[in-house]
Amino acid sequence: MTDLKNKIITLQEHLNHGLVGRKDEVKAALLTLLAGENLLLVGPPGTAKSLLARRVAGCLQSIDNNSDNPIYFEYLLTKFSTPEEVFGPLSISELKKDNFKRNTTGYLPTVQIAFLDEIFKASSSILNALLTILNERQYHNGATLSAVPLQALIAASNELPTGQEELNALYDRFLIRKFVDYVKPDDIAFLFELSDDDDGDIENISMEEIKELTKRSDDVIVPAQIVRIVQDIWLKHREIFSEDRRESLSDRRLVKLIKLLRISAASNGRHEVDLSDVVLFKDSLWNHPENKEAVFDLIFDVLRKNSCTVEVMPNDSSTKDSQKKIEKPQNTERDITAESRLIKGCKGSGTKNNPILISNYEELLDLERKDVGQQGYYFEQTTDIDCTEINTWPNINFIGTYDGGGHTIKYKKGKNKSTTVDGVIGSLIGSQMLYGYRASKYEASKIEYLFESVQSNSNLVNINLEDLCLCQDITDSNIKNCNMVIKPSTIIGDKRNLEISYLIRDVKKSKITNCQTSSALAHKVSDSIINQCTSTSSILTHTVTDSLIQLSVAELSIALYLKKSIVKQCQSSGVLVGKSAVDSYIENCVVLLKNIDGNHLYSYSSQYNLPNKLFGVRSDEIKNKSCYANDRSNVGLVVSHLESSKVLNTLVTAYDESIDIVMTTDITWSGIAFGCFDSEIKGCVLGSYKILKHSNVGVSVERANRIVGYAEQSTLENNLAADIHRSIKSKTGDNGVTIDRARLTKNYFENTLHWNFDSIWQWDEGNNIPVLQMQAGDLVASTHLVQKVDTEDLLTRQISQNIWL
Repeated sequence: MTDLKNKIITLQEHLNHGLVGRKDEVKAALLTLLAGENLLLVGPPGTAKSLLARRVAGCLQSIDNNSDNPIYFEYLLTKFSTPEEVFGPLSISELKKDNFKRNTTGYLPTVQIAFLDEIFKASSSILNALLTILNERQYHNGATLSAVPLQALIAASNELPTGQEELNALYDRFLIRKFVDYVKPDDIAFLFELSDDDDGDIENISMEEIKELTKRSDDVIVPAQIVRIVQDIWLKHREIFSEDRRESLSDRRLVKLIKLLRISAASNGRHEVDLSDVVLFKDSLWNHPENKEAVFDLIFDVLRKNSCTVEVMPNDSSTKDSQKKIEKPQNTERDITAESRLIKGCKGSGTKNNPILISNYEELLDLERKDVGQQGYYFEQTTDIDCTEINTWPNINFIGTYDGGGHTIKYKKGKNKSTTVDGVIGSLIGSQMLYGYRASKYEASKIEYLFESVQSNSNLVNINLEDLCLCQDITDSNIKNCNMVIKPSTIIGDKRNLEISYLIRDVKKSKITNCQTSSALAHKVSDSIINQCTSTSSILTHTVTDSLIQLSVAELSIALYLKKSIVKQCQSSGVLVGKSAVDSYIENCVVLLKNIDGNHLYSYSSQYNLPNKLFGVRSDEIKNKSCYANDRSNVGLVVSHLESSKVLNTLVTAYDESIDIVMTTDITWSGIAFGCFDSEIKGCVLGSYKILKHSNVGVSVERANRIVGYAEQSTLENNLAADIHRSIKSKTGDNGVTIDRARLTKNYFENTLHWNFDSIWQWDEGNNIPVLQMQAGDLVASTHLVQKVDTEDLLTRQISQNIWL
């Protein structure tokens, strides 16, 4: 299929010659031809819809070169058009025999490609006859049902049918729908360069090649992951549009889309469907144009959650177009007058090209207005803004795009008040209040949020905050390149101030990328992606559900609870996952133990009434787990309780081997996990670190707990422990294999343990340990170090390689 793929690419280039801004439409038309489907082009007159159809027809080789039947038929339909104009005149000779039959030669029933302009204006007699042609490729010619050689029908209309339910059946038969608008202003200059010359002769695609492609597509595998993705998209589509009668998905459409997936894969030279093929659904799952954006977001939300980070293949020429982007559809009806829109009290019309400018706190706080901050407008901050004169911060519910331009918004902390704080939050959030709190009552400063809520496909980018949090709740949105600094409070006498703050408190169905905070990143996260983020506290202070956290660094922990989530290429200086991981996946992570600010890790210390609520699990938290039936907290340095989960290729070691790690509480410690149930721990390494007792407080570092404290129905394989860790032999392999510290070299990790030093790990020569490539032994994941990671998103790679995108 490589020859056909190359021919398709050449044809795409040939068809685009003489057309401006029609690459997507050309690809859609050519794919429609190969798939034997129907394409609807919607747009104003004079946008080259008919020209495109003629060009595609010119690519197809006739079935029979000796036949008198033409390949192509086109017609402009009106409400006065008759069936004779489309299907052929009645046969006089057949009428004499009392037979109702048409002479169809040269008309629609005998061609391979047809173009019908203004199709929705046709009479009911024409439209009814079209239904079987479009779907079954059959035509009722009198009493005879004849097969139609039609390979593709391209239809055009200046508008979509609205309020005409009798047209729904016809509309549903167009699998692919594309909007064709006038040339963009930036491309008008290219119209001056057009000429009537073409590229010369080009080899056509034959029907034999199309039939061979169809045959090969029957053998294309649809992986179980793709089946789940399509099911998810289908169910969420019904949920989102449950109250919109205009939107429905027929079983016929699903069957045809499955065929389209296979055709796309086969024409790309693949033997199975991948994520990029599902992107084609963006032009097939909407009926009304105002829902295009929602469908686009639905598809990409599901695909992103099923994507992952993969290694960039060296010298892979297929990734040369890795910057290819799929443009999100816009509501063209709204954009026509957007540039001239006037918004009272605002500078700018709120479009991407003419954003509303924010230069002072009055303009910033105007976002509280529903007619400004909840209309999906674009905003651009032009300078630093000092809001310290404001005493009462408003509740701003935001829908739109806010670009901070790298400027800072500065505020102030609220007045202190006595409050009771859960030990979990108290120990994980603040940047300077981690140690030395003897009770659960603290003097707490109130930190305000810039936005109360952010939702509906909004974007927050390049925002810097000082003594101000970003957002209380975010849903279906994106945050990128945002930073927050909460300045430490002065401690006077015995009064200790506690900053309870998050960059974002609750995150749902969103993506957070390349953000940094001196406090916690978030409290709870669900159905989301956290990528390349850094916290001098913890990334998540509570639960992560159905989410992905990758390439992120925390001074304390990544999270407390994982449920159906993935943690990849992350680093912490404390317990990676404080309490439990259920139905989750932890891979290529580092627990880099070190003493913080010269103090012992008092964040674990019962001396300050914190540990029972902080890390580890107790018998009252996990039902029917007899291994936890003791008076101690049971802690694993990677995760305390592991259930139906995996921990792979993860390292626990000390940042500096010469410094002992002192844990001061009544705790039973295990190197990886304390409780391990129906789970896997493979390829993990305990490096050189020492956990010592402090004062007279009891610490249990039992020999039997070196890798795990207790395991049931679990697999523990290829785990190692440096010989500094005592051990008693275990037939089940719970304790791992003892290895001399001197043998834990890059060569051993790379060639014996098969850790990936090309794109994931690198060797820290100074400390003689492996570290993640996103940072070189430092907790700050700087931009230039992140760029060293030679990885890419799987969905992005597959899109760049797909000839139809």
